[in-house]
Amino acid sequence: MSGNLLEAIVVPANIDERTCALCLLVQVKKAPWSRNLQTIFADNGFGGAQFEQQIKEQLGYTLEIVRRDATQEGFIVLPKRWLIEQVFGCQGRNRRLAKDYEQKQYISRATIQVANIHRWLRRLKPMPSQGPPFRYRNP
Repeated sequence: MSGNLLEAIVVPANIDERTCALCLLVQVKKAPWSRNLQTIFADNGFGGAQFEQQIKEQLGYTLEIVRRDATQEGFIVLPKRWLIEQVFGCQGRNRRLAKDYEQKQYISRATIQVANIHRWLRRLKPMPSQGPPFRYRNP
């Protein structure tokens, strides 16, 4: 597992994220590479037995909610979730994704896909003088 972008949809901010997640997972289910996909990891916003049951019945996936331990205080690195946060961090460093410049949803989706392709190309063939993306370099 390395935080790969499988699919993306772009919707207005006033649409419920559970509805969007269900639509997204239906698109993922149609993809030929999704037959090996079994477990979907999500944060607390997608919790709830009814939603988890709906995903199981309609799509056949197991929805596993990554929850924070209630007894601990402060910052905690949650398993599996840091992968997604890393992807979002890399996308945030992309000039076109730093702000919402696009006015069409399909252009925003294409920009997200191009940013992730660029991320993977940098992983496959890193520049020799370039350090890890998370370090600050002095100019």
